[in-house]
Amino acid sequence: MNQPPKNPQKRRLRVEVFFAFVLVLLGVYVAGYVYTHVLRADVEQMRIEMGYADQPTGFNGIIIRDEAVYRSPHGGNLTFRVQELRRVRAGQEVANGVAVSRPGIVSFHVDGFENTFTPDTMGNIPRNAMEIQLPESDEQDYEQAPQAQNSFRVVRGNDWFIASYVPMIYAQNWHVDLNITIFINDGDELIALPVMVYRLLHSGNDAYVVLRTNFEVLRFINHRTVTFQLQQNPVQGLRVPASAIVELSTFPVPRDFVQERYRMMTVDRRISDNETAVEPVAGWTSSDGTVFYILADGSNLRVGDTISNDGNPFVLGFIQTVPGVFVANRGHAVFRQITLPLQFGYNETDFVILNPANNPYIHLFDWIVVDGQNVDNRLLLH
Repeated sequence: MNQPPKNPQKRRLRVEVFFAFVLVLLGVYVAGYVYTHVLRADVEQMRIEMGYADQPTGFNGIIIRDEAVYRSPHGGNLTFRVQELRRVRAGQEVANGVAVSRPGIVSFHVDGFENTFTPDTMGNIPRNAMEIQLPESDEQDYEQAPQAQNSFRVVRGNDWFIASYVPMIYAQNWHVDLNITIFINDGDELIALPVMVYRLLHSGNDAYVVLRTNFEVLRFINHRTVTFQLQQNPVQGLRVPASAIVELSTFPVPRDFVQERYRMMTVDRRISDNETAVEPVAGWTSSDGTVFYILADGSNLRVGDTISNDGNPFVLGFIQTVPGVFVANRGHAVFRQITLPLQFGYNETDFVILNPANNPYIHLFDWIVVDGQNVDNRLLLH
């Protein structure tokens, strides 16, 4: 039997479908190649591991005593009748015409802070007071009475105090009446000084502490400032390279002013009294769920703009700088906020130990970008 002639239109259609399929496969391959080798950034990454920080850390402190200053009644120089560091009784004449009203230890050293740092004022000494610098001559022990001296002081009792600010990562388990040991470098000698926590006030990332002791009163009687170290077990936390830490500019706004639309986070930017525009934003929600940090870079929002939520306005009044790292668990860099421990110094070659309790946005074994300065948010990564 004679076969019917083949339909050339069907044959041409099959060829067109085949080449279209080949073109689709080729397009997928090219897109994948571009995605893998062009769009993705080849940057160094590392996993977050646990680490320890046991390097010595020095804290500045102010020494406080129960002391009184006595001056020449006529403004002239005094002639002392006792040696320095001797104990005197109430009513005893220490210098010509000057008898003391209280018992104590005589010191010829007067630095001018005797009425500033006292047991009555040590309740909450400002942080900047810890940085006072005294002339070298004001931090010494006198072997004998100076030739030209119109004042002296008497230190009552053996108790003395050190006021300081200590990071909470060290002081978080401290309490009043806790006995600890601190270490003070006095010249070439490291002094172990037993102290008791006399006062403790939490202040953000730090604790204001007053330490009390009755040891080594004569050794430090002519010192006003001191730098001490703590006897402390190594601090364990999340080990992050300092080079990974960057600071980004954000608009902190109430969380309910940000809505998810079209799989994006958005805000309603007010254009006029009766008109708003939907603006996509990137950022994250605070750990307590009350604040959303909008990344300012790449956003159409500016300081002074007004966003609204059901007619309620909120003005973007300022930009807040937030430290963080870029986490790269899913093939792209996403900025995650961190809380820095203020007690650890670092540079581009060091690591920082972060307290996991204060850093809910990063986790053990997260992949992070080592050099955070060369990464943009949402950058694709190898």
